[in-house]
Amino acid sequence: MCAIIFAAKTLEDEWVLGLDPFAEWVGDENNLLANSGKNKRYPQGPVCTVDGVNLPTYCCASENGSITAELLVGMLAHMDKTGIFARDTGPPPFLILDGHGSRLDLLFLEYINNPEHNWNVCIGVPYRTSYWQVGDSTEQNGCYKMAITKAKRELLTKKADHCQEFSLNKVDIVGIVSTAWDESFGQVTSNRTAIANRGWGPLNYNVLNHSEIQLTKTTLKNGTQNNNTGNATSPQELNLSDGYAGTLVDRVVEYRNREDARNGIDLDAQARQRKETAQAHLDSHKKRISAGLLASAGIHALGPNVLASALVRNRKAEELVTERQNKRQHEFMKLRNKFMALRAANKPEHMLSVPEIKILVRWFRRNGDFPVPQTRQALLTRLGETSHRGDQQAPAEEIKTAVVLAASPIPPILPPWPGVDNCAGT
Repeated sequence: MCAIIFAAKTLEDEWVLGLDPFAEWVGDENNLLANSGKNKRYPQGPVCTVDGVNLPTYCCASENGSITAELLVGMLAHMDKTGIFARDTGPPPFLILDGHGSRLDLLFLEYINNPEHNWNVCIGVPYRTSYWQVGDSTEQNGCYKMAITKAKRELLTKKADHCQEFSLNKVDIVGIVSTAWDESFGQVTSNRTAIANRGWGPLNYNVLNHSEIQLTKTTLKNGTQNNNTGNATSPQELNLSDGYAGTLVDRVVEYRNREDARNGIDLDAQARQRKETAQAHLDSHKKRISAGLLASAGIHALGPNVLASALVRNRKAEELVTERQNKRQHEFMKLRNKFMALRAANKPEHMLSVPEIKILVRWFRRNGDFPVPQTRQALLTRLGETSHRGDQQAPAEEIKTAVVLAASPIPPILPPWPGVDNCAGT
């Protein structure tokens, strides 16, 4: 499926339709159906066909044009609503992703672990993702970059020839992507080559044969296994614990351990230690969940266990926000009571003590002010400068980000556009 993320706060319908001002208009001026589709006035995005079902481009928007958990959920929902996966028979669809933070967001984890639309999602090796991601292959992403550069240049040339504005607009994007798609991601033969070269079909460990990954393979210095052979005297016959011989043995053992660790002989022990440390971090619910942490713990599937861990972290974050809010509210009420008592006492200025003046200064203090002075004269000066301000307002409740994300609705699927069959409904 093709997905296009526009860098904008909201998505406009005309961006999804696209616009090719140089395509000939067919029929009367209201004939939108005849002018929607590939190489037409309103080109729309590429349409993929999966088992006879047309899967239209998913268009969405984020403020900086990057992927978010909300958009990722919307993409999966887009596919689910087209019915390309038979949910009543067979296993759930499988999806492998890189370690971007959106994949570990609570909103996404809740969606993929929902029994109504369950997905089997795994995080690929979080490092060197360009080695195993099919989309990063020369056949796909490499060809796409060249094709989209060519499509942009041709469109700008046409605009210049027709004395139009020499710039690319958002309504041009889906048409450009559709043109470049046909020469890259839309090439079935080259896609199969990329999938085979990346080791996904047939499924194997082909990525380990990559030249740069091979350089990280650890072996003994002489390139052989560490096999002890020979007819040396039995250690039981030697004095290995006392005197000069014992000291040499200790140094030999220390040197051998250091060399073994450096040459990768003790990799299994190191991997076990790394896994135990990562699992301890996950169990403590203190460290942020990341793809690297999960991989170190030997966890690659974003299943119920990862969701449960994210829910615990979310609950702890809510508790922290509530605790901080309660503390601010308590401090505000404490200061307010002291201020109200001073106002009721109605003492003249010369009878106020330094702590009492500080209470008044703190009450009229606002964000951005300098720190509260310490001397009486400086306090009185500050009080004279700020006493015209109104009463301090109670602290506003903090936005609980995790709760807001969890409660956010799935981005709406746009209604089916003319010329595309079996699109997702509203």
